[in-house]
Amino acid sequence: MTRERSQLDEQLCFALHGASRLLTRAYRTVLEPLGLTYPQYLVLLALRDVPAGAQAPSVADLGERLWLDSATLTPLLQRLEAAGYVVRSRDREDERVVRTRQPVTSTTTTVTLSSPPFSFARRTSSRAARSTSPSADNTSRRSSSSSIMPERPSEQSM
Repeated sequence: MTRERSQLDEQLCFALHGASRLLTRAYRTVLEPLGLTYPQYLVLLALRDVPAGAQAPSVADLGERLWLDSATLTPLLQRLEAAGYVVRSRDREDERVVRTRQPVTSTTTTVTLSSPPFSFARRTSSRAARSTSPSADNTSRRSSSSSIMPERPSEQSM
C-alpha cells in the first residue's frame, strides 16, 4: 500500500528527525547490553575528551557541549553515577557547581565503550560503500526527485 507524499514528508526537519531516530535505534542495539542510553553514551564520550589532569567539567559545561539543559542532564548523570560510570562532586571553590568525571577504576569501561562506535561505523561505512559502488543497482533505492525522505520503515522492522 503506497500513500501519497504529504507536506510533512517534504520538510527537511522531518527528514532529519527520522534520520536521528534511526541512528539512535542503531546505537541502542549496541548500548543496551552495557545498560546505557544514547544520551548517557554521549556524556561518557564528552568526559573521555577531557584531557588528563584537566579540571572535571561542570554540569553546565557538559550541557553546553551536548546541547542539553541541566534539568535533563542531572537525572542522567545520577543514573550514570549509580551504575558506576561517573563520579560527581561539588566544586571546592563554589559549592553550587557539580563536577563530573569518570572514576579512576573505569579503564575497562573505557575500553568497552570505545568499541561500539567504531564497530558500528565500520558496519555502516562498509554497507554504504557497497550501496554506492558502481556495480550496485541504486535504482530501486531512489525515490521521486521531489521528495526529501524515503518511505518510513514499517513498524515491523522497528
